[in-house]
Amino acid sequence: MSCYKGQVAVLMLDQSKITDGFECLMVSIKIGERAIPIAWRIVETEGSIGFPIQEQLLSQVFDTIPSEAQIMLTADRFYGTISIEFFRNSTQ
Repeated sequence: MSCYKGQVAVLMLDQSKITDGFECLMVSIKIGERAIPIAWRIVETEGSIGFPIQEQLLSQVFDTIPSEAQIMLTADRFYGTISIEFFRNSTQ
């Protein structure tokens, strides 16, 4: 993954219901006005996907990003946990 001419790559974390009992946690990259999925995990659950799975998915994505790339990780308020903040700070 690379950023064009020093631009910041915007990554988005989101969870969506697939069907009753299954949720998809997805990381997408913003390209223009579109969100292109780059990694996802489908989990059998009745509610939110917890931080351990979020951390695994984000780690897989961040492990593929060159250290010099500038990344902005976005998510809605559902992901405003202190664990996500610690993860984000540890990858800078």
